[in-house]
Amino acid sequence: RLYRDLCLLMTKEQLWKDPQLKRDELASRLGTNRTYVVEAVKVGTNGKTVTDFINSYRLRNASELLLQDAKMPMVEIAEKCGFNYRSTFGRIFYEYYGMSPSAFRKEGKNKRTKENV
Repeated sequence: RLYRDLCLLMTKEQLWKDPQLKRDELASRLGTNRTYVVEAVKVGTNGKTVTDFINSYRLRNASELLLQDAKMPMVEIAEKCGFNYRSTFGRIFYEYYGMSPSAFRKEGKNKRTKENV
């Protein structure tokens, strides 16, 4: 139940956009303590950390922005999604998707072009 509430909170309030978001803030918003938040995330995600959980929301948002706006600079996308540094964004994006944000954007553009033919 706590994990479900956490997911609803993340989606509804887009908390991941805050680069300072930590487990203590999540616990406070849910009216519980950080130990319960850590355990709920671990169980609900098959072992992810709270940081990985938060970053998964950031990365999904980033992937949407990359495909929506081909001209938006990477640094702006990173900032809008809650990343402090472009280098961190690029590294984490690569770990999650297996390609750089630029390659992801290019591949998405190529897929849309092929679909429209």
